[in-house]
Amino acid sequence: EIPLEFLKPLHGQTLQEEEKLILECEVSKADRAATWYRDGEEITPKDGVKLISDGTHHKLIIDSVTVDDEADYTVKIDDKSSKAMVLVEGELDISQSSLDILF
Repeated sequence: EIPLEFLKPLHGQTLQEEEKLILECEVSKADRAATWYRDGEEITPKDGVKLISDGTHHKLIIDSVTVDDEADYTVKIDDKSSKAMVLVEGELDISQSSLDILF
């Protein structure tokens, strides 16, 4: 049997807070179970977090990211895995005290 391969691995992304994250991969075999991890912790579907498997395509979707979603994401299928770093940039906070210094 031909071993499973990633035809399209995960790619790292940099997002702004509240943007939608879509991590996707494609593998050489259909209908395989995918397990997703964030910094080594298994991800389960919940409000705003979807895990989609469709034939050879697998997706993790987070509707609105926060800085807490910044992490290494891994998808594991059979004995193979693909990893990507997701960076989330928060809003720039200019406090009143730093403005006072300018004037």
